[in-house]
Parts: sequence; structure tokens; C-alpha cells
Amino acid sequence: MMTHLRFSHGGSTRGTTQAAPPNLITLLTLGLLCVNTIILLSDHQWLTDNRWLKQAVHTLEQAGDSSQASAAAAELAAQAASIGVIAGSSIQQAGLDDQQQLSLAAADPLMDLFQQARRCNNSPLMQQYRQLHSVMTSGEAPPRFLVSVAPETGMAERLTGLVTQLYMALLSGRALTAFHPDPDAVPPFSAACEYPLFNWSHPQPLARAVYAPLLADDYQTYAQRRDAAAGLQVLPQPYDESYQLFNFINATAPMTAWLGTVNLTGWPQERPGLAHAVVGSNRGATWKLANNAYHTDDFWRLSLRPEEAFMCGFWALCQPNAEVQRLYARNVWGPLADPHALKIGIQVRFGDEVLNSDADREGEPKYGASLMSLATPFFECAAAIESAYSVPGQAVVWYLLSDSSELRRAAKDKFGDKLLTDTEGPAVHSSCRANTGKATRGKVMAGGACDPELTQRVMQHALGSMLALSLADFHVITEASQLGRAAAALSGKWNNVHELTLGEASGCDPYTGAHSMMVALHGAGI
Repeated sequence: MMTHLRFSHGGSTRGTTQAAPPNLITLLTLGLLCVNTIILLSDHQWLTDNRWLKQAVHTLEQAGDSSQASAAAAELAAQAASIGVIAGSSIQQAGLDDQQQLSLAAADPLMDLFQQARRCNNSPLMQQYRQLHSVMTSGEAPPRFLVSVAPETGMAERLTGLVTQLYMALLSGRALTAFHPDPDAVPPFSAACEYPLFNWSHPQPLARAVYAPLLADDYQTYAQRRDAAAGLQVLPQPYDESYQLFNFINATAPMTAWLGTVNLTGWPQERPGLAHAVVGSNRGATWKLANNAYHTDDFWRLSLRPEEAFMCGFWALCQPNAEVQRLYARNVWGPLADPHALKIGIQVRFGDEVLNSDADREGEPKYGASLMSLATPFFECAAAIESAYSVPGQAVVWYLLSDSSELRRAAKDKFGDKLLTDTEGPAVHSSCRANTGKATRGKVMAGGACDPELTQRVMQHALGSMLALSLADFHVITEASQLGRAAAALSGKWNNVHELTLGEASGCDPYTGAHSMMVALHGAGI
């Protein structure tokens, strides 16, 4: 069982300016150093920057006589022994100021698993944006919102669009919020996420007239998509006074080109005082934004490389909640977070046709074998990577994520303990109405409507498995799928992705991965 650690910081004991006896301070300091060393050797990372230790030594030095030093030492020992459970994934400590909360965030056990996230969202620019978001959502400042309207697409595509919209909002001085027209059909991210930096739920419902054009695929040509992205969608009165619609749904090419060249400062330039920029998108362009000549300095101020922009945007918006942690932390994330093992992530996406028929064909004699045959190049690629990069005696873990439960079971039968995968959960789409198979639909739909409890659970598994895949050192993913691409981007690594297309005859060259820029531009983008 995973142990969660939490410090409760108290005020330091104040006394006279007389120094405590040198021998006592020396002994106590040496004791604290020993505790710190033991914890570090036990692979607990929450003291690696020694901020708590420095505070402890400072407290002892400020203590007065021997009795005061002893009392200070006892208080610090009690703080060090404070072990509790983090509710969900956020550290909840009443009465602490922002700096203390940030110090506690460094002790979050989730960060022991997802070490790459420690690099994120610590810059002064992000803290300034948190303050801006707070005053706008509280009504202390005039409203300037970027309202993200969730399209009925998969979780990974929605997430990709949402992270790009976060940077659009930050760069244009707007507060990002999200609105779900049908939360049962497309569960909100709150089903699986806690909001670590700010609450980005839109404070009130939108009128249907504002987002109705996003529900229909009205824009087919490149020119029409470009015009929609530029905000030329006409809204009826009186909504046109406070709202403007930007439709990026399925608009990969025009959106990518636009976000790579537009100056978002004060956007939209024609209406800088616009209260609500309403955006629908299932496409991402964080790489393009980070390389946009108008905003490269902004990303430097955020302390982000282009390869890290998507990852840090995700961790600004989402920390997996208590239920996701319960499902994944111990048995899945734990083994994949082992720093000494070589972890290879394999993601095989057959497509909605297989996803929707998978449960209906369970047990067919040749079905699992045919899927394994199609997936063979993915496993061959993983084997080549293992051969190239593993060292003698090293533990090797393959993690398989697929939209076919039959493939997962067949692969587990073939590769045994080396392969970590879910052999029980059915393949279900997180966008409820995308599930059209008989067996799957029967599990997801009730009386013709979406079952909120079940769709939320699907969302939790989608997020948990994507984060599991992100823990791999190398990723062998389906080029046409967004889930594998998003997971690889969340890894915090680069030059570690091999994109394959179903039907390819062979695996991959383990020494030649896909360039991060190309991965970011394929499919729904990053």
C-alpha cells in the first residue's frame, strides 16, 4: 500500500537572542541530517531540496536557552512525524499561506510517482496568472473569459484542446473556464481530476444559442475552418455583444497555422474587451505556440521547453483525484515508477469499429489471434528497444494500453509477468454516444440515456491509464491515435517515441525515434 506523507508546518518558537548551547545545536542538527539522509536513501523524494531541513536548523538557531532549544526540537520532531493521508491528490492544510502551500506541494506523494511534474508551474508568470484568474472569476475584475465548450470526442482529444486553450487564455490575459453542454454524454474532467491551481469550471451555464454552432459539423472546407477560427461565426443578438465563438473542432490545419503566427496579446485584437471568447476544440498546438515568435519569451518566462508545454499545462489543470489514485496508484503506477526498471509503453489503437465490436466478439476462436497478428510490429518494436537499452540484470516492464480487451488478454497470455495491462475492463469510449456495440452500449447506456456513474468511471480509467503510459521510458504508439501521443507528451521525455501504423510489416529501429515536433503535429496535435 502506498504511504502518503504530509507535514504540518507550525510557527517557530521565538525566544531571546541568546544562542542555544553549541553542543546541543550541533547534536540536534546532526540528528536532522541523519533523518534527512535516511529518508533520501529510502527513495522518498520530498526532502531532496532540503528546504524543511534549513527551516529546522534556522528554528534551532533562533531558539534561546537550552529549554527553548529543546522545546523547538520537540516541535520539529512532531512535525516530522506527522503522517497522514492526502485527500484526493491536493494537500489540504487549513490556515497556511501560499508559500507554505507551495512548500507542502513539494511533499506531494504523487510527485514521487510523477517526478516530471515537479518541473511545472513554479514560475512567477504562472503565479501571476493564478492571481488574474482569481480576481476575474470572483468578480473583482471585469470579466475576460476564455470559455472552453467540451466537444463530444474522446478524453485525450478534449484534453489536447483544453491544454492549448489554457495557454491561449494565459497569453491573452483571460481566465480559462470550461462548460459542458451534456455532462452525462461527455463527463467533465472533474470526474477524474482535482483542480490544483485554480477552479476552471465556468461559474454559470451558457445559453444554448452561444454554443449551438459547435454541435454541428458545419465547416467542411479549409477556408471555412480558417474563418471560424478567426471568430467570424455570427451569433444571434443579444449574445453577439458579450460573446464570440471560435470553432476549432477537427480543424487541425487552420488552427495549427493560426496559432503558430498569431499575436495573442489582447486577443481578439478586434474586440480586446470581449467578455467571453467561447472556444470549441479537440485539437492541440502547444508546440506551435511555444515556437510562435510573438510568444517564445513568454514560454521562457514559464520555464518551459516546447516539449514540456503540454505536460505542464496538464498538471496546471488536473491532478488525478482520489478515485483514480485508488484504481491505479498501487498496482499500476507504482511498478511503472520504479526508477531502476526499463519501462516500455505500448499503445495499440484499432479504432472505433473494433472498440464497439470487441465485447460482442469475446471468445471467438480466431478474433484474438487476428488482433495479435495486427499488433505484432508493436511488440517487435518493444522487443528491439529492450534489446538495445536494457542492461544485464535489469527489470523490464511492458505496459500495454489498447481499445481491445481481447488483445490485452491475448498479450498477457503470451508475454506473462513482463507485461502489465488491464485484462478485465471492457473497451469503452469516454464519449458516451460513441459506444454503438450491443454489449458495450448495454453497459454504458440505460434507457437510451447515458449512465453518469458509469461514464465517470470510464473517464477515471481513461485518465489513469494515460498517466500510466506516461511513466514509460519509451513509447510505441499508434500514429493515428491521440491517447498514446498525449501520454508520451506527459512523460517529460523526448526522442523516446516510435509511431507505428496498423498494418506495417515490421517493427522499428530502436535508435531512431520520431522527432518531438513531428509527433506534436500528427493526428490531433499536442
